[in-house]
Amino acid sequence: MTTIKKLCEDFDIDINAMTKGELNVIKLLTHWTEHKIKSRTKSLEDTIKKQSKKITALEKMVGNFKKPAPGDSDFKFTKRGKILITEYKDVILITGNTYDIRPIIKSYDEGSRPTWNSEFKGWVLSKENNVDDMVKELDEVTTVQVAESEKILMPAED
Repeated sequence: MTTIKKLCEDFDIDINAMTKGELNVIKLLTHWTEHKIKSRTKSLEDTIKKQSKKITALEKMVGNFKKPAPGDSDFKFTKRGKILITEYKDVILITGNTYDIRPIIKSYDEGSRPTWNSEFKGWVLSKENNVDDMVKELDEVTTVQVAESEKILMPAED
């Protein structure tokens, strides 16, 4: 808190030349200003305390919430949609309602990363991936059908 003496020095006012009445007016105005500031900050401090309590209560309710991701022990997909896994001679193709299970499909990277193929409207995976493992994992979140084909889906380009 700034003193009257310091303020007078800052504004180049000779405090010794002031009358007792002038000093009393300055003290009165200083006291009044401090009271106004305290009354305003008091209500703000009370609001901050109330909001802090609400935040603490919400943190306790929610806990250390983070959106679960595939691989987390508490991660659960709601089972919806159908997909078809077709084993071709050269690749595995996953088609159907795959949008919500993209993270699971992308986690298979044996041989090469799965890629979306707009021509076949599905995910193309290397034959090195184990279809039985995929079916076990995907069957928890969606209806899975498996088919085999004697065709070569993506012939090698010469």
